Amino acid sequence: MRMAILKEKVIDEIRKLENENLISEIYALLQLEADLRGVYELSEDQIKAMEEVQAQYKTGHYMTDEEARKDFEEWRKK
Repeated sequence: MRMAILKEKVIDEIRKLENENLISEIYALLQLEADLRGVYELSEDQIKAMEEVQAQYKTGHYMTDEEARKDFEEWRKK
């Protein structure tokens, strides 16, 4: 089904709704999706942290998932 047709069908069904709770839930879901579409701006500290992490990764300074799990298990036993 084409996107435009599907959108119109959804809008038509929403117009028919009488259940206030369901309408509120639909609105909350739409707001969540709208928030996720937005551009997230990082602070200077966050940008620096991301740059440090990228540099560490490029130079091979990272743990695999398996290594991290093993390290965690050893720490947990202490």
